[in-house]
Amino acid sequence: MPSVLVHAILLFIGLSIAAAIILLSLRRRSATGAASLIIFALVLIVWVVSDFLYSTRVATTGKYWLGIDVLAATIVPPAMLTFALEYTGRNDYLNWRTLALLAIEPVITQVLFWPDFLYQRFFEGVNIHNYDASSPGGIWPGIHSLYSFSLILITIIWVLEIFTHRSGKHKLQSGAVLIGLFIPLLGIFLERLNYLGNLDTSLIAFMLTGLFFTISLAGFRLLDLVPIPRELAVEGVDDGWMVLDTRNRIIDMNPAAEAVIGLPCCELYGQPAEKVLGNWPNLLKRIGDNEPGLDEIGSVKVRDQWRSLNLHANALTDRNGKRLGNIILWHDFTEHRKVEEARQRAHDEIFVLLRAIHGAASRTQGLKDFLAAVIYQIVYTFQSQVCIIFIHEKGRSKTEPDRLLLTAQHGLPPEALRRMASINLSSEDVHGLGALMPQDYRPRFIEDIHGIPDIPDAIKTIGHLSLLILPMVIDGRLLGLIGLARAKELNYRPEEMTRLTVLAEEIASLINSDRQRQLATILAERQRLERDLHDGVMQTLCGLTQFTEAVQLRAPTGADGVPADLIIKIGRYARQAVKEMRLYLFELSPIDFEHQSLADVLRQRLDSVEGHADIKTSLSAGKNFSVTVEEGIELYHIAHEALNNALRHAHATSVTVRLKQADDIATLVVSDNGCGFDPQKNTKGGLGLRTMQERASRIGGKLTLVSKNGKGTKITVEFRSKGQLP
Repeated sequence: MPSVLVHAILLFIGLSIAAAIILLSLRRRSATGAASLIIFALVLIVWVVSDFLYSTRVATTGKYWLGIDVLAATIVPPAMLTFALEYTGRNDYLNWRTLALLAIEPVITQVLFWPDFLYQRFFEGVNIHNYDASSPGGIWPGIHSLYSFSLILITIIWVLEIFTHRSGKHKLQSGAVLIGLFIPLLGIFLERLNYLGNLDTSLIAFMLTGLFFTISLAGFRLLDLVPIPRELAVEGVDDGWMVLDTRNRIIDMNPAAEAVIGLPCCELYGQPAEKVLGNWPNLLKRIGDNEPGLDEIGSVKVRDQWRSLNLHANALTDRNGKRLGNIILWHDFTEHRKVEEARQRAHDEIFVLLRAIHGAASRTQGLKDFLAAVIYQIVYTFQSQVCIIFIHEKGRSKTEPDRLLLTAQHGLPPEALRRMASINLSSEDVHGLGALMPQDYRPRFIEDIHGIPDIPDAIKTIGHLSLLILPMVIDGRLLGLIGLARAKELNYRPEEMTRLTVLAEEIASLINSDRQRQLATILAERQRLERDLHDGVMQTLCGLTQFTEAVQLRAPTGADGVPADLIIKIGRYARQAVKEMRLYLFELSPIDFEHQSLADVLRQRLDSVEGHADIKTSLSAGKNFSVTVEEGIELYHIAHEALNNALRHAHATSVTVRLKQADDIATLVVSDNGCGFDPQKNTKGGLGLRTMQERASRIGGKLTLVSKNGKGTKITVEFRSKGQLP
């Protein structure tokens, strides 16, 4: 009975210690070493329970509980070793090969224990009903003791290294762990001497180990403040260091320095530092002059490659201040420099590309021309075989679906071009890209188009291509998309996708700005027409109505005849109304500078408006007269404004338009024989003069106005022409 009580007390103590370790470790379960301590505690629970059941004969299946007892005894030392590996920063050794080696002894022990013929040979044939777990016989228990002794000794050496190089909490923490590790060694000796009778000495020793682990967990923040081995802190840092003696000879260096130099320390030991740092003669000279805290940035050629280094030198002295040598620390920023250079190249590339795109936006007149220029820039820069740009068009009604219209393309086969000219976004049959449109409007990359059945076969005939889809979005609105494809083996790198995404955003912004300008122009033109109709035709018609009513009022009174001046005024107002309406009808018709010259457009204006208003017209254009499309548009609007003034305000009966060019100086002259005005009194810049001056300045020209009351008006524009449009 006393023996049962003793084993019960051991059972209670063992379970309490194991439970404390598990609870404290679970609170820091993500910490290094927590899993190994939990495994140690769980095995300890199995050990004390099986030992109690076997030793007290509570269970009749004695050998079964003895086998579990032996299994637990063989697992505890490896569990302690794995904890030491994590605690001392040797996690690299903790892999499946190490665990397999540690499992060999427990597995062999179980294989030898359960068959009776092997058990009697290796465990000395002791009757299992009288087996004393504390002092088994045979050869294998001795091998197990040596195995456990070796693992515990290795564990102690590793923890001792931490203990000798730490202070404060870390020293107390590692000291408690170290004491706990020494106890099992003592337990192994006492077990062989059978000092505690039928008590399992090893079990009691490991229970005490668990107690010291609990003290370290609860009192010294084990698993909370895990020490970093000095070897890792000094030898394992990424930055290199080199120790020189007073004569600047190499006496030590860490692995990072060896990697940069390309030679091991053993081959460089005793060699002069000039052999490695020959590119820094000034640094070595200043080290020789004992200058403190030296910094240098430079390069070292290693294995035909240049490494960029930032060096810092400090003196090494003993406690008495005597100089022992120098330590040179260096930081290898080669990769960082390469990344920065690549980033700068990418920045320069996207800057040049955006500049070219903005240039195309300013030079081209239509959206198609702009996108065609954009495609050329994209294909050339990103080496793509296919590039397509679709513009989103909303349905004209609720029942009509939205569409994607192919606006510009490069590299599409004719068959694919026909099938992809218009993509119905609401239909299931969208011929490829519509189905691939990302719903969240984010870029989408497809590694090989041959794996996508919706891609038209005509595109697949080009070869195995990778496809990048870039939606063009502004404020959550889809404006269109850009599709890029090139050989699969090249693919689009992440940095290229980033630059293309920025590019798509910029193109979308330009398209949106163009649409806003077009809308603003349309609204402004509509407002101008409304204003002109109100101030011109409406006023003329109102005057015509008043005079007509005056005639009607005279008729019922029986007055003799109608005054001639009323008839004249009615005719003048009617003719003016006809002039105004012809002018408005002409302004509503489109102007095509792509297929017509400036002289042709002006002649069409004179024939359509002035020619039907009984105004004599004259147009002359020199054979060598040549301007760009942009210049022609500005000149047309200047001439148009001048002719409107002659028609509406000057009451001219004759207008003359001259286009001439001498060398690269182009001249536009518009003159009339109207009533004229005094420019000195017209200080507010009426008659559209300010608008004409602004248009002349856009093409770098100078506008001159000459007018006099009763002598007509003459407007002249001179500028240096770039000369493209005949």
